[in-house]
Amino acid sequence: MTTDLKLILSDRYISTIEPYLRSPHFIRKLKKLFHSVEVLTIDSEFETSDDIKGSLNTILNLLFPPGQPSVVKSVTLLNEFEVVGPHLKGHNLKHLGISFYLNHETVFRTQWVKKGQIVPVRIRLNISRKITEIINTQKELESFTFTLITDDSRRRRLLDNDLFQCLYNVLQLPSLRKFKFDASQLRSQISSVILCNLLSLFLSSPYPLSLKAGSQYYASPDVTLTLESNLDRFQRKACVK
Repeated sequence: MTTDLKLILSDRYISTIEPYLRSPHFIRKLKKLFHSVEVLTIDSEFETSDDIKGSLNTILNLLFPPGQPSVVKSVTLLNEFEVVGPHLKGHNLKHLGISFYLNHETVFRTQWVKKGQIVPVRIRLNISRKITEIINTQKELESFTFTLITDDSRRRRLLDNDLFQCLYNVLQLPSLRKFKFDASQLRSQISSVILCNLLSLFLSSPYPLSLKAGSQYYASPDVTLTLESNLDRFQRKACVK
């Protein structure tokens, strides 16, 4: 059994090799090393500098050569959507994972509420567009994961928007077999409309598919809904943990 070669690009890793990226000899070595990378994770927790973004862009050009096929089949992103997005165009992935933080920079409140009440919020349009553009480049996904994280303790309720409409479209891809919506690390609530839409699309899908939706709410345990379908037996199963 062969193991897929994995590469994790963190802020620390990129900043460490940044000075060497000016060397053509080093670039040739990286190109040879990256030639077999099939699983890529970009883990950028904070807003990065222009220098780091430029270095990441250089590395991505090696992993996704312009006008040439890439062996990368799985990409998981934590931020850096604007930098990564253009490199994925024309490259068909089998798995795509999108993760990002919900905070004052990525969401906006839709109305004012009294102190102590849960604040209704939506993901900012510029963030939604960047993520939507990435998702829309992939039409042959077999697996998709969407993860929401919070880095503060503010009480919010995340509402539906165009980004989630894009997620609903992913559920209807003929090639898709696994879909995971993970909000277990989120200290906010998810609108029931979002989860109901995911469930409705799963139930109406003509394709064999598994759906896992996890969310954590205040003063209650984690709730995970796992759904599976099997067209051979014409049945769909649901399990709530």
